Amino acid sequence: MVRGGLLVILDERPEALAVASARLAGAPVRVLAIQGNFRRLPQLLRAHGVSEVGGVLYDQGLSSADLEGDLGYSFQRDAPLDMRRSLSAPQSAADLLATLDAKSLGRLLREYGEEPWAERIAHAVVRERVREPITRTSQFVSLIERTVPRRAWPKDIHVATKSMMALRYAVNDDLGAIRESIEGIVPMLRVGGRCVCISFCSLEDRAVKQAMRAYEHPCICPKDMPVCACGRQPMLKVLTKRAVRPSEAEIAANRRARSAALRAAERI
Repeated sequence: MVRGGLLVILDERPEALAVASARLAGAPVRVLAIQGNFRRLPQLLRAHGVSEVGGVLYDQGLSSADLEGDLGYSFQRDAPLDMRRSLSAPQSAADLLATLDAKSLGRLLREYGEEPWAERIAHAVVRERVREPITRTSQFVSLIERTVPRRAWPKDIHVATKSMMALRYAVNDDLGAIRESIEGIVPMLRVGGRCVCISFCSLEDRAVKQAMRAYEHPCICPKDMPVCACGRQPMLKVLTKRAVRPSEAEIAANRRARSAALRAAERI
């Protein structure tokens, strides 16, 4: 941080902002806490008089408070299947499980969670909800454990992890928010400024990579065209050709960091 500069922190939950603000109380910079979804980061910055930034750091993961809270993010804790970061979101995770047909639900689990047993889980949900509404994480996790053959359970993650993640992405449109926020913030970076993103699953990392590459190679002309005619100029230089992964020491100190992937790009 540059002494005397401005550090903006953003989160949709006021309690998270309060914790972060308290931890930054002694920082040698002015701290501006903004409540809102990171999708709207560019608009929120401009609303507070910030038109240019020297750098931005995205942390796409859930915090320990999120996982241990009552919004239903974790398969390890029984809680209502809500998952909405904002109560203005149109549907909760339980609403999706209650209303989507088997085909739509299967597509959701496969596209947002890369779940190989998506269709089988979806049909099980449709059968189960006739008998009893699926409104809690424990119900959904138990259903998945009964539905996926034990021999097919992943070795490194819980069998319900991908389906729980898929519901969270569907409820909050996290992948769309990643792309939209990066697309909006890059033009606000001053030359030499950096955009750094930490993701925690392959779908998030892919969204970040694609958004950055679109600014590094913006030309939309047909590949067989000998000379660029669209006139789009690169705005980013990607600094991480491959995602940077945590070291063994970092993972030992924080087990939840094991799936982290960092990508960075610089404004040119």
